[in-house]
Amino acid sequence: MLKLLSYPRSIIIGLFILIWTLFWSFLAVLGSIYCKGVKWGDFIQRNWACGLLWPLNIQIEVKGVENLSKENGIIVFNHASHFDIPILFRALRKKTIRFGAKAELFKIPVFGSAMRGIGALEIHRGQRERVIKLYERSLKNLAKGYNYVLAPEGTRQASGELGDFKMGPFIMALAGNCPVFPVVIVGAYNIMPKHSTFPMWGVWSMKVKVKILPAISTVGMSMDQRQLLRDKVREQMAKALMNSSGPIEG
Repeated sequence: MLKLLSYPRSIIIGLFILIWTLFWSFLAVLGSIYCKGVKWGDFIQRNWACGLLWPLNIQIEVKGVENLSKENGIIVFNHASHFDIPILFRALRKKTIRFGAKAELFKIPVFGSAMRGIGALEIHRGQRERVIKLYERSLKNLAKGYNYVLAPEGTRQASGELGDFKMGPFIMALAGNCPVFPVVIVGAYNIMPKHSTFPMWGVWSMKVKVKILPAISTVGMSMDQRQLLRDKVREQMAKALMNSSGPIEG
């Protein structure tokens, strides 16, 4: 019965997501004008995320929170679903985070302005030098309390498995002499697989597991070691994913 009910719910929630996102986007744009400061962006992002996850009965189990040190840095995650972002806003509540997003999203009316207003990074895929310069310019925000969340795979993976890592996030970490916080998400792919239209189609509830791995320091590392850093992070994330069980569906 619950499986049957999940289909109309998915359609209704799909429409709700558009309205909910537009509402918080307007608030973000207004806030960028009248409410300057990091905390306003945090408020917008976390409430937007909660509103997306709660009606879909998505439960998040977080492990390794103790690995989030007070030091700010670069958080990297495996990208498998549109819901990775709201999931991480919930899971990383102890950190002020800002995401990198593909440049095409910034062209969406209101939504694009909202992302700029809260400090999201506009990533021009395929333009490596432009992306690297953006990362370097953004490093000064680490002192303001920001942590940047980046997907080293560059895009969502169609299979849900870990893809190849690009170099950008690790160049940013080395340039800022800041730690890398690897995070693995298990189960998000099944919420809304790539090319699907509605979330939680045929599924009533789901548990997503988020595991925060020990931070990897870049102190004493040179830019010449960027490949070593990238490979070390990917190896740890791949191992954590392999040792994690799948999602719990209902």
